Amino acid sequence: TLSTAGMVATKTVDSQAHVTFVGFFALTGIPVYCTYLGMFANLLVERYQNKKMEDKMRAKFTASEVALLDHVTEGEKDYVTAAEFAEIQLLRMGLVDRDTLRALREQFKKLDPDGSGTIKKAEFLHPLVADRGQDRPPETPGAANPAFSFN
Repeated sequence: TLSTAGMVATKTVDSQAHVTFVGFFALTGIPVYCTYLGMFANLLVERYQNKKMEDKMRAKFTASEVALLDHVTEGEKDYVTAAEFAEIQLLRMGLVDRDTLRALREQFKKLDPDGSGTIKKAEFLHPLVADRGQDRPPETPGAANPAFSFN
């Protein structure tokens, strides 16, 4: 029968090709089938998660989210900056927590010793370049150094 690949108690065939087929299918066919099944399931889950994320972004603010917005924007302003908007939306979607945002703010404050609210790109991208007093990013290997040439 098909479910037992012809491996029945009664001898119905003279060759053992069916045993070879079953062995080959078990070693290759099943893992390939499971891989494609997993990929398909991943597509379905990804679509579902994207839909839930869009619904969350478009949802109306709850009372607690309005209170959080007042806290994030320091309550006194009647406008929201792009950074504050991104922060509140990330919190609403559950992609980041308040401790992580607090740690990011502290890291930024360390890079902004004068408190201006801005940092130089060189300080942000590569602290070693800023320590040497250079205002340019590190050179790409091979760009000006013939020792790294690929020619």
